[in-house]
Amino acid sequence: LGRHEEALAADQKCHDQRKMILGENNPDYANSLFNLANDFKNLGQYSKALELDLKCLELRINLFGQKHADIGKSYINIGQDLRNLKRHSEALKYDLDCLKLGRETLEDKDYAQVLFNLAEDYRNLGEVDNALDADRKYLGFQIKSLGETHSDVAKGYQSLGIDLSKKGLVDQALEADLKAAAIWKQTAGEISKDYAKALYKLGTDSPCTCLLYTSPSPRDS
Repeated sequence: LGRHEEALAADQKCHDQRKMILGENNPDYANSLFNLANDFKNLGQYSKALELDLKCLELRINLFGQKHADIGKSYINIGQDLRNLKRHSEALKYDLDCLKLGRETLEDKDYAQVLFNLAEDYRNLGEVDNALDADRKYLGFQIKSLGETHSDVAKGYQSLGIDLSKKGLVDQALEADLKAAAIWKQTAGEISKDYAKALYKLGTDSPCTCLLYTSPSPRDS
């Protein structure tokens, strides 16, 4: 609902109660730190979010050891905090640490997310070939898991299109963006932000192509 300040107040109250009842050396207390970090992230307070996510990671390692699904979730959150703070080399390190946990440890959604994040990390660092490799792995995994017409697959095609465009492979970039637009049209509808963004990207690839995907004009009132 976008009511992030209310969420923060509720999660802070839960955090305080868990600390008082359970103590700090407890998985539920770690989860409350994780939730608070997300609240601060949603409010744009990225340094505070990072502080809490690092504290959560330290506690989870003490509780679960180095190889646990919740450790992966913390790595992903920290990577996002660091990207928000433009600390891209550090973000890459945490995302690679997450990937090293392996498919047998990570939940499917977290494995897919870290591949997607790695593509962004590499792009931010100018390593386009590595970004392209991560995006192709992400797409392959998501298509196998979710099918060809899922919104997360559309996200993958959009990210792939950015990589291909940066490499000067304009025709391939256009093909990827056309696939993304078609999926967004099917899953979100023509009157949606995601489809509008896909049209805009198509327009930057090839202004003529965008005419094939023009959304209906609003009626006069």
